[in-house]
Amino acid sequence: MSIFEQLNDAGDSDRRRELAREVANLFFVAEERGFERTQVDDFGHIMCKLLDNMQVDERVALSTRMSATENAPHSLAVSLARDDIKVASPMLENSAVLTEEDLVNIADETDTDHRLALSRRENLTSRVTDTLISHEESEVMRSVAENKTAEISETGYSTLVRHSTDDTTLLTVLVRRADLPEEHTKQLLPLLDEEQRKKVVAMMSQNGGAALKEMIVEAKSQSSTRKIDQSSQRIEGKALAKEVESGKASLTEASLRLAQERKPRALAIVFSEVSLLPETKTFGAIVNADSELLMLLCRALELPYGVFAEIDKLRCETVKIERTATADTQQGKYEAVTVENARKTLRFVNLMVKAS
Repeated sequence: MSIFEQLNDAGDSDRRRELAREVANLFFVAEERGFERTQVDDFGHIMCKLLDNMQVDERVALSTRMSATENAPHSLAVSLARDDIKVASPMLENSAVLTEEDLVNIADETDTDHRLALSRRENLTSRVTDTLISHEESEVMRSVAENKTAEISETGYSTLVRHSTDDTTLLTVLVRRADLPEEHTKQLLPLLDEEQRKKVVAMMSQNGGAALKEMIVEAKSQSSTRKIDQSSQRIEGKALAKEVESGKASLTEASLRLAQERKPRALAIVFSEVSLLPETKTFGAIVNADSELLMLLCRALELPYGVFAEIDKLRCETVKIERTATADTQQGKYEAVTVENARKTLRFVNLMVKAS
């Protein structure tokens, strides 16, 4: 009786589980003798049907063995990589059978645990790391930055650098990367303490020369200025928030003034106080490469389009990107979002933050 006939006849789960073990063992024995492509595909087809009948520890064992096998059936490799994280990890971290397209899709369509396992894989392409980073999960971003063999694009670095302003662990990892572009190094140096700067100097001294020394001096000056500016903005933001809450100032006027004066931190504090969202979320909306969350936040607070447009200019200047949408297109999109729907979305975001 053929394997396919046995598969059809194996009605109970115990028999199908036993059959799965037999088929897996048969594959590894036969692999040593060489497989034809059609045989590999047949095996993958059979095992994919039997996976649900295998216990987790059995699938983990299968995944571990398959992750080291260059002849593993592609369909089976993908199924295992999308399985429970215990099963998926060996495949995500090691399997040579998974293509770049597979990795991108898995990164986009699974969860944080799968992305974290994938971030530890050697020689990740920038297309894969862009996808991993795009979800903006702290643990995954740190892991990507720690992966010295991973290729990171300019877009990826921009996102990592932006998040490092509020994540000292990510900041520390980033400045250790030998391929960190000089422009981003300049951005990060003012955030470092004296000891960290010394380490960066030691790492870059062979290539940096006089330019590096100039960069360090500038960084010290920027660091001092930045701390003073942040402290000043925090005080101003708290004071303005109290005035808005007491009715002494309108939210519209306060928001417009802070946007025009280019004070993102103070504006984030005001938004946080009136919306009850954490400051990290409101500041993140103001310095995000995507304007969607900022649009929802401003709409929920019933700010006129003109005020949102000014804050959006601040966002683009802070992130150092160009505004691509025309005024008419953006205004239409802004006004199409109802205040009620914007508030519902922000309430959901707030619940998710509290639950995490």
